[in-house]
Amino acid sequence: MTVQDSPTIEMPTSGFRREDFVSPDILEEEMERIFRKNWMYVAHTSQLAKPGDFVRHDLAGESVIVVRTRSGELRALYNFCTHRGAQLLEETSGSCGRAITCTYHGWTFDYDGELRSAPRMQPDFDKTPHGLKHAWVDTWNGLVFVSLADERPPSVAERLPDADFGEHQLERAKVAVEYRTVIEANWKIVWENGGECYHCAINHPELGRVMSVTRTGASESHSLVADYRFDRKFPLLEGMHTLTMDGQFRSKRLLGDPDSPPEGMRFLNWHSSIFELTAAADHAHIQTFKPLSTTRTEVRLVLMVHADAVENEDYDAEGIFELHRIARGQDSGLCEKTQRGIGSRHYQPGPYNTVYEYSSQQFRHLYQQAMGQL
Repeated sequence: MTVQDSPTIEMPTSGFRREDFVSPDILEEEMERIFRKNWMYVAHTSQLAKPGDFVRHDLAGESVIVVRTRSGELRALYNFCTHRGAQLLEETSGSCGRAITCTYHGWTFDYDGELRSAPRMQPDFDKTPHGLKHAWVDTWNGLVFVSLADERPPSVAERLPDADFGEHQLERAKVAVEYRTVIEANWKIVWENGGECYHCAINHPELGRVMSVTRTGASESHSLVADYRFDRKFPLLEGMHTLTMDGQFRSKRLLGDPDSPPEGMRFLNWHSSIFELTAAADHAHIQTFKPLSTTRTEVRLVLMVHADAVENEDYDAEGIFELHRIARGQDSGLCEKTQRGIGSRHYQPGPYNTVYEYSSQQFRHLYQQAMGQL
């Protein structure tokens, strides 16, 4: 899904069709048209600090490793040996050691993917054309993204021209908590649930104590022609400063400039990359959604604090994470019961609430566009 040029959008009036949630053929088409073509969040740069540091990203039938090269650049390399295709790295993150080594026949590759050694191959063997295959990699605000597209997409900065998190200086942050859970529901159910607050007043009493659960649809900071929603002023209640149980900071070391820390919170909901970012002064929160099957989705939560903050001295990891964990559990239950209901062959989508489900309408339109349904 890409940013549109036309200022006129006819928004859909009702939700997704039943087959969009249950068809394996549609899921494969989504992988091709959405997940392989767009930027997907992989890691924070602090997790790739030294040459040889890597993270592995599996999506849409592909496995990619992002590694810091000896010259300090980031490379995204397909995670298979160019000899017989054996997977090179099985860990989700770590260090490659002195080289990326295939344990099948001992071929070794440098961090940039160049084939360094192919033991006992014939004397005239040319290593040059047998380096690792490359995917695309990009960095935005200290966050690392990968694309499996055939041609490099426009940069993340180009795709998110108005999403300004500069005051938070996320490039100077580090990961404090990372949590993954699997939900028995289609990824679109999970994504729509995260983008609207029509359900919040009924299902999220803890959130309702720190933020407004009656926010409206399009905000002043939101463009109808973009494939993302960016809110410069997250709707915290008076006296609340962040998304914790009591709305108070859980880190003494705040993000951004220590003499002028960021005020309020900012929120990004990027439809084409299935990526959500919320940033307050004490921590930033990322949420991503990855399809595992037609009816299973992996949700990943990443919480970041200032790079110099010391756990249990400067910040309370559980205190930061508690509200996110509770809300995620509540939402997961809602998504799973929705998937079970949609399984009925009698299900037909109802109308959108054009105020509280505005983001869902926007996502549905962009989805139809990407899937060639318009």
